[in-house]
Parts: sequence; C-alpha cells; structure tokens
Amino acid sequence: MKTISSIKPQRKLSFRSTYHISLKEMLMYSVEMFGKKVASEFYKEIKQRLITLQAMPNMYQKCRFIDSTETKTYRNIIVRSYFIVYSVTATQITIIDIIHQSISPENMKNRAI
Repeated sequence: MKTISSIKPQRKLSFRSTYHISLKEMLMYSVEMFGKKVASEFYKEIKQRLITLQAMPNMYQKCRFIDSTETKTYRNIIVRSYFIVYSVTATQITIIDIIHQSISPENMKNRAI
C-alpha cells in the first residue's frame, strides 16, 4: 500500500546581490548611529523573519508598490523602518532587497524589478 505525502516540497530560497549590498550598507549605518549591540539585534530580527519564509512564504502581505503577476507575487516584510521585498513563484522565493521606508514607492518599484 502506497501512502500519499501531503507535504509540499519547500521552495528554493535565493538572494539577489542587491539585498546583500543594501543589508551591508544598512548594518554599517546602524553600527555608526546606534552601536554594535543594536545593529546585531536588528540583524538577528531580520534573519529570524527570513528563516520562516520557506515554510510560510505567503504569511507576509503583498507589496502594495509592486504589481504581482499570475506566476509571481511580490511581498514585503516590515522590520522596524525597513521593507524586505521578496518574490514568490511556484518553485522559488527570491529575497530582492531591503529598503528604508522613506524611499518613494516609484523608486522602490524600480529597485525591485
């Protein structure tokens, strides 16, 4: 007798280079302005949010500044004053960028696409 698995395969998690560049700049700024301890706590908070994505990629709201398509949904995670913008497809989750909330919606769209 065969058993049918109800567990869906997890989507592949990938990161754009823009995310890594922005994260590095943001952390350097955070260390200068608030100190290493605050920057470290902020980084841990970001990391914790990203860990949950593979299991629950749709738990965060759709990004209101970027139009989704039938095959790709853009979502964002809000961490303090930043949006972590990511896309979800049937097989992959791509972390696109981490953007301060003061950025204009048009600039956010341009950075993400």
